[in-house]
Amino acid sequence: TFAFGSMDCFKLRSKDIDLDGLTIIPPASTAAVGVTVDGVAGFRASNVRFRGSPLDTALEILRCYDFGVSEPAGGAYDNDAYPIGVVNSQRGVINAGTGLFSGRHAIAFGGRTIDGCVPCADVIVNNGIFDSDPATQAGSMDTHGNCEFITYTNCIAYQGATLSGRNISLINSVIYANSLAISTAGVCVSGGEVGGGTFLFDGCTFVSDGVNGFGLIADYNLATYGLQED
Repeated sequence: TFAFGSMDCFKLRSKDIDLDGLTIIPPASTAAVGVTVDGVAGFRASNVRFRGSPLDTALEILRCYDFGVSEPAGGAYDNDAYPIGVVNSQRGVINAGTGLFSGRHAIAFGGRTIDGCVPCADVIVNNGIFDSDPATQAGSMDTHGNCEFITYTNCIAYQGATLSGRNISLINSVIYANSLAISTAGVCVSGGEVGGGTFLFDGCTFVSDGVNGFGLIADYNLATYGLQED
């Protein structure tokens, strides 16, 4: 229920935007996003490549609806950059296809606090291979607390996955724990901003050396969030 006097409504009135075969090289000396697509319905990107050692996200999908990304590739083991950041966007499909690599998260879902920032919701990520710098201790796949109904299928994630929010699914995927013997060693999946709902792990393989005995899945407080082990 929303009170009329405290709610603002926005309508997307965008032009069609398609990126095909674009190579994105964000600056290495300034924290600036390479390409931001903001407020677009029906955005499509195909065969986009990421290069360089940037300080910020290469492709940011911000406040978009009904978007699609196919066959992205590239990245770098440097700095705090993400090849793809999905921000306050809904109803999308990312067919990753080949590898995405980053100093931190190789793919990330999150949010801002500007006008029109709905939760990230109803996005499917297919067939991705994700890797990141193990020294950051940040999972190569990442969903923040403002996300819901995000599904990863047939993916491989090295250095672990951070799955927060509500109703997140991981299906037929392989998750490798962080490869360094540091504080998160042994953990394949963690979530620090869990909002409840159902977290589904179906047909997945978790690979861990078990260093320090942290276990495969951590930080899901089942009693606090009302989750249920199966």
